[in-house]
Amino acid sequence: MKQTKTIALLNQKGGVNKTTAAIILATYLSNRGNKVCFVGADAQLHATGTLLKDEYVEYGLYDLISGAKTFDDVVIHINENLDFIPETLMLSTADILLSQKMGGEMYLAQLFDDLFSDKDYDYIIFDCPPAINKITSGIILYAQYFIIPVSPSKYSQKGLEILLEYLAQVFHISKKEQKKFFRVLKTFHNPDQIASQKISRYLDEKRFNMFQTYISKATEFDTLTFTNDVIIEAKPNHPVAKEYVLLMDEILEWISDNN
Repeated sequence: MKQTKTIALLNQKGGVNKTTAAIILATYLSNRGNKVCFVGADAQLHATGTLLKDEYVEYGLYDLISGAKTFDDVVIHINENLDFIPETLMLSTADILLSQKMGGEMYLAQLFDDLFSDKDYDYIIFDCPPAINKITSGIILYAQYFIIPVSPSKYSQKGLEILLEYLAQVFHISKKEQKKFFRVLKTFHNPDQIASQKISRYLDEKRFNMFQTYISKATEFDTLTFTNDVIIEAKPNHPVAKEYVLLMDEILEWISDNN
């Protein structure tokens, strides 16, 4: 059985390009011949809308958490190399379900362990909800690599601070002897704008582990979001698409160095 790499993208502040980056990462890895499972854990349904082109799905991650369905019941094969466990509208109530269980976050981490232990994926990508809750905590306990997108706003910065403090707490109580790695990704970045300069200074002062590649603000994202297209496929020559390719290569190098 191959050693599966588990990567979570998370920030308790929404609107930081988290889901977009997660979708692009899963797409990029699968296009390179890797077997990838994308787990949609954000009840805003952005990933489901993009990967399934707004096709309605009845079952997804919520049904795995509730025990109503099996992995084979909910998994959707996007293509030869990419599988998807979708979000559904019911996912918004999953945290209540987990809160009713003793150690709900440990339950979810064990559920993922049971689900994927006999699967042959090279990568599992988690798109976390923009909140610190039982779902996020369970994913933190299970995953090994964490990418935290941060946009140039004080709320995104504060979200990063709270999340990192929480990460430290969850890592401390984790019973697994598993190394955890995280890096910060600057999104919607414009070096000429004061807000981007401020967030860059803050990140430098705190000496956070950061990706060298940043993702610029692009108006095309609004159109691509509406049409449910992935920029590295729809507009591969666009400057932001090229930034994402550089980022993907940097992510692979980071994982290889720490594997």
